[in-house]
Amino acid sequence: MVTLQEIWDFKLPEGQKLEYKQYVFNNGQFKNLEDNKKRKLGQVISSFANANGGSVILGVAEDENHDPSTLVDVGIDQKSFESWEQSFRQYISSKIKPVIYGIDCYIEQIENVNLIKIDVPKSLNKPHAINNGSKDELFIRYGNMTNPMLLDDLRNAFEDKNITENKIISFKNERLSMILGDEIFEDLDNDSVLVIHIIPEVSTKLNYYVNLRKAEQNQKLDVFSPTGMGGGYRRGNAVYNMDGLMIFYESFSNAPSSYTQLFHNGSLEITEVRLMNRTDDVDGKDYIYDWYEFEKLLASKIYTLSNVMKDVQIQKPYYVFTTLLNVKGKQSLGFDLYPDKPINRNIVHSVPAYIKEDMNFESALFPLLTSLANAFGVKNSGMYLEDGSPNMERFDFITYRN
Repeated sequence: MVTLQEIWDFKLPEGQKLEYKQYVFNNGQFKNLEDNKKRKLGQVISSFANANGGSVILGVAEDENHDPSTLVDVGIDQKSFESWEQSFRQYISSKIKPVIYGIDCYIEQIENVNLIKIDVPKSLNKPHAINNGSKDELFIRYGNMTNPMLLDDLRNAFEDKNITENKIISFKNERLSMILGDEIFEDLDNDSVLVIHIIPEVSTKLNYYVNLRKAEQNQKLDVFSPTGMGGGYRRGNAVYNMDGLMIFYESFSNAPSSYTQLFHNGSLEITEVRLMNRTDDVDGKDYIYDWYEFEKLLASKIYTLSNVMKDVQIQKPYYVFTTLLNVKGKQSLGFDLYPDKPINRNIVHSVPAYIKEDMNFESALFPLLTSLANAFGVKNSGMYLEDGSPNMERFDFITYRN
């Protein structure tokens, strides 16, 4: 990406991916900028996100030909920049919906003048609307102009989103086929398997790559079960493979048990075999572990691993899928909670969860957990009350809001 110094040295004109604003922030505070200037800044940012991304440079005046001509200090220095950025992000997140992920801000001095550069990525979650105080408006960047979105622009934006979602679903289905085809486990036979996929939207970019070494150092990147040794120690073993980084655990018989695969593109795949194949001491039949307890383990693991992804700077939103494989004829232990009736399908897909910045974890997971409970013939997940609100005694593993 072109640096701020290079932009100024070459006097690059405004264009498809570049905009100048001669803005000065009194007392170094974002809130002191005039409302109409805040609104125009939001329009430009949303227009870049709805197109191919771009950069807004604050502190540059233009001549009559709209070429950069003069540097004008923005009124912010390194000490006040953090506070300014926090207020700027609060304004943008409150005005632009859905939230634009991946916006970066920098402050830099050129010729002893403080400038701010705002980099806006091409969004995978477009179209983005900005509220002008009375209604939502949509803008898109064409050349050096910020224009209202037309019907064809909206169609293209939704088509791009459909393409992204289709890529995510295709990735998930391909991995499930590999698991069922014994390409991951040596011999799955008829064992039941729980498979969780946590897939960030950004993973669909061809050149997106995650620093796996940083992820390897995070001890919370662990297998589903056993849930850990406590004290932050990882129970699974870490190995690198052609897909990225795998944390795996084998039973004493060396049978497949559990693994967590972090892919180069930031996606996660988590499997669990042991708890999905429990032999009852009374009738000798194979069951799935008590789902009332299982779903809490499931929610807790998704919460922990989504925070691991955030720790290694894999940006939200994330799609979360849960799939039960080889479960026809299986039923859950815990007859006081679940009917004595086996599942009549070999593969059970949950409704996906959608984890994003402006939604709490409990609400995001509601469709996933409820759809899985329904598969066992139960109306409600035990993680929620009758009215659909979260049972916070069951969500006691949450330590902070996403």
